[in-house]
Amino acid sequence: MWPIGSSKGLTLVEILVSVAILAGGTVLVLQALARGAQALSIARNRSVVYAFSAAKMADLELAAHEGGASQREGSFTQGRERFRWRVEHAPVEASPLLERLSLTVAWRQGARDYAVDTSTLVPRPTAQP
Repeated sequence: MWPIGSSKGLTLVEILVSVAILAGGTVLVLQALARGAQALSIARNRSVVYAFSAAKMADLELAAHEGGASQREGSFTQGRERFRWRVEHAPVEASPLLERLSLTVAWRQGARDYAVDTSTLVPRPTAQP
């Protein structure tokens, strides 16, 4: 038997407060999961860009060493993402024997644009007789 004045259960207000706290916690967890998925997608795209940049810079250095011309811009797709790249050549003021190769790879993810820049120095092409 219950003593007089004791509670036999939870009131409606207590249950509503518990449900509200649980709902708020659930919303926070779902937002964290969505941000984590977006960060993972950005990291995956950056990994693709870094691998492409390393290979393209190796191609550019080889073309510069052999004195051949190389393509200046283009695009490629990986999964659902489309990446654009551009190469720029610029002389190095401190050394007339070198030029700077700059590779920019850009992509759009959601409503935001991302870009990764990579540069290296290569021997300046000389006029061949």
